[in-house]
Amino acid sequence: MPDGRQYTSFWWTSALPPDGCGFVLSPAQGRALRARLAAGTALRVRAHVASRFYDGTLEVVEAALPGTGGGEAPEVLVVSHLCHPKPSAHDNASGAAALLEAVCTLARLTGSRELAPAQRTIRCLWVPEMTGTYAWLSAHEEEVRRGRWLAALI
Repeated sequence: MPDGRQYTSFWWTSALPPDGCGFVLSPAQGRALRARLAAGTALRVRAHVASRFYDGTLEVVEAALPGTGGGEAPEVLVVSHLCHPKPSAHDNASGAAALLEAVCTLARLTGSRELAPAQRTIRCLWVPEMTGTYAWLSAHEEEVRRGRWLAALI
């Protein structure tokens, strides 16, 4: 995909806001710029980025199949992403639908006693793509530190 641009994000852990930014080029654009540089052409780039930090919200759909191990037993997370401008079977619609079908099937089978309930609670999350899991875990930081989640399938 010579003209495709890959999503890239920068994460930081400092209390200070980042003091830089980046831009994504397609492979074709990168080759063209490298060729110009190799030919001795001087390149100049100007950019103005207007941004700010602010408190916001992320909508997360969450469901849980309770396990038999009790409320303090570590859980298993199963995560799918939502919020795509063009959902399809190739992207988030397939993962979101597969997770929904899996949790509905497990609920039906355990409800009818065809399958024994899981020992661990299975917590399902449908989060915003790219940053949803990160934001959800950040909002549950204390539980993460206590080891509430044993494993995750994303």
